[in-house]
Amino acid sequence: MSLLINNQSVKQLKTLIESHNSIVVFRHVNPDGDAYGSQWGLVTYLKEKYPYKDIYGVGLNNGSTRHLFPESDIIEDEIIKNSLVIVTDTSNQERIDDQRYQLATTIIKIDHHPSICDYGTLNIVDDNKSSACEMITDIIRILEDDTPISLESATYLFTGMKTDTLSFSTHKVTWRTLENASYLLKSGDIDLAALTDELTSVEDRIFDYVTYLRLNAQSQNNNQLIYVYIEPEILSQFNITSSVAKEYVNTFKQKKQAKVWVILVNEGHDNYNVSIRSRGLVINDIASKYGGGGHVVAAATRELTYQQTQALLNDLSQRIQSSQ
Repeated sequence: MSLLINNQSVKQLKTLIESHNSIVVFRHVNPDGDAYGSQWGLVTYLKEKYPYKDIYGVGLNNGSTRHLFPESDIIEDEIIKNSLVIVTDTSNQERIDDQRYQLATTIIKIDHHPSICDYGTLNIVDDNKSSACEMITDIIRILEDDTPISLESATYLFTGMKTDTLSFSTHKVTWRTLENASYLLKSGDIDLAALTDELTSVEDRIFDYVTYLRLNAQSQNNNQLIYVYIEPEILSQFNITSSVAKEYVNTFKQKKQAKVWVILVNEGHDNYNVSIRSRGLVINDIASKYGGGGHVVAAATRELTYQQTQALLNDLSQRIQSSQ
């Protein structure tokens, strides 16, 4: 059963944390800013709160925001077996980066995606929250009675919150989200201008890749469905990974008539990873049909054949038609 964030669920969380001398924090594969931010914001907070405990963060170091966060820890299986495991920003087990999380006997899930799998001993899930970083901030505010935390921990959480909400512009941003952001800013001098510049400025190869997306996008339904296939040679041309390629799916959000936009990345051998976004239309059920999932208007799936991607695009086209 999933629990919302409240005094009771946070009390259960605190009890589990304080009953373990070792804690390992996991997050999802191909991490975005929210995955990294929630993981390292929590790891840093716990290290400072419990300096006598061993606290680790694990997972592959990849994604376009990896340079803003610490390097992952390399730990042995035995450590995980004897640790409390906390998994942030990950809706289902298959997407957890480093499947050794299963070695632990006690697992805590903290996530803001629709609940499709309660894999934790304790599951704290709220898909009305804008980000996992907002959830971690909510939890910390209860634990600390609104006393500001360290600048380092606050910066990781604020960065993740900012990236997952597209600078506080998504539909799940509420007054509570902004209040949580304000709480984090009380921790010290987070240079908002410098952080925004860091998150929005790109290398020439990424700038050129975004130009390629604009020039090569295809459309259906009178430009209401926008999509682009990225083949392996394109990844090589711009020297980017599949995970980085998908991060720029919202390039097409600026197109006013677009209702759904999609990037389909071929990682080789007819194996496509797909990122889907929409302007108000429900799409996560369609992603789920093809083995994926996500938020109502932001979803993904992976390991599809070309034929399956065509069927997925057809389903999205029909969704657009039925909404009119």
